[in-house]
Amino acid sequence: MRHTDPRSGKTFERVSPYRALIPFLFAHERYLELAIRHNMAINLESRDILKAFQEGTYLKDGWEEELLERAKEAAAGVRRGIWSSFLMMAIALVVAIAIGYHFGKVSPELPLSWPKVFGLLGGFLTAWATLMELGGLMKTYSGETLHELIHPAFFRVLFIPGTLAVMVGLLW
Repeated sequence: MRHTDPRSGKTFERVSPYRALIPFLFAHERYLELAIRHNMAINLESRDILKAFQEGTYLKDGWEEELLERAKEAAAGVRRGIWSSFLMMAIALVVAIAIGYHFGKVSPELPLSWPKVFGLLGGFLTAWATLMELGGLMKTYSGETLHELIHPAFFRVLFIPGTLAVMVGLLW
């Protein structure tokens, strides 16, 4: 449901996590705008808050800065989880390639093995997604803020293609 603040004209509505994923990754300010709209829409689903909003008594001075700070903190936490799990899996990938090289299974002199490429890519993506998901994130009472919805969406965006790549590598 869409709500409009009569004083500022700002609209608040839920946002699809998949729609917010690209801004989350590449347009941080745009993501923060979406997060504020989404998170305020969740607040307005409460009858008491909606009534106060319609009466013009809910939004106090500074509300937007407060929501912006919370959205920044939450986005930073999700980003930390994404990049720390990526770094750990990148290190694991380098170690795996080094072990393969040591035992003669991976070498620049050997022909490129597409099954190995797909298996490594798929394994990397699924491990990254899994480690990121296991790392958790900041939870709220409702569990419906935008950062909480983006986290599993990002997991699926990594995990599903990763699983597909592993399967292709196995069947090649």
